[in-house]
Amino acid sequence: MMKAIRLLTDSIPLRWKYPGVLCALLFLTVVSCDLLFFPPSGEPRSGPKLRTTPQGVIDQLMRAYTEKRIDLFEDLLARNSSFRFYVSPSFAVEYSTRSNVTYEPEILQYHFVDGLNYYYWGHAEEVARHRNLFAHADRIEFPEPIIYDNLVYTVTSEHDTTNVEVLVTTGELRVHLPDQRIFSIDIERQVFFLERDDDDLWVIRDWFDLDLTPN
Repeated sequence: MMKAIRLLTDSIPLRWKYPGVLCALLFLTVVSCDLLFFPPSGEPRSGPKLRTTPQGVIDQLMRAYTEKRIDLFEDLLARNSSFRFYVSPSFAVEYSTRSNVTYEPEILQYHFVDGLNYYYWGHAEEVARHRNLFAHADRIEFPEPIIYDNLVYTVTSEHDTTNVEVLVTTGELRVHLPDQRIFSIDIERQVFFLERDDDDLWVIRDWFDLDLTPN
């Protein structure tokens, strides 16, 4: 929070004898305050991005839910049309009849994901689902803590980390609706495959919902 800046003066005679000096001091105080918080364009400088770390991606995801902010959510997804949301193979039959899903018979490149018969949808569908959720929910919370301390890094021979796979287990998502209904979802197993964007920040390229309950 920005603290109010007050001009302190111990010399009352100075205020009366030299009003121009006081005005100049006030002007410099206001100008210096503006320069601290506003670049030459006049817009506030943004703080550090949560997406500088893989853990920060999950923190921003939780914040997007609790604040119901679609901008924070969409900011997390890969922008090059490569984002995919994968449905658990346990519900392959249910999702196979839907027109907005694509079938992928085999998954090979992941550490925490194995199996066959995955169905997925893309960026536009996932954003639309969350836009609808945020618009209709009165409140969203995580009453049970989410554990995401299991990470696998892909590192090049030059010691650059190109991808991170994050396993999320244990937790609860609770959605409160305006009509007093409450929906609780146990977070059993979610896997996020992260990559770096053009700003060298982490984004979600692949999201696997491997829970036993349909999403």
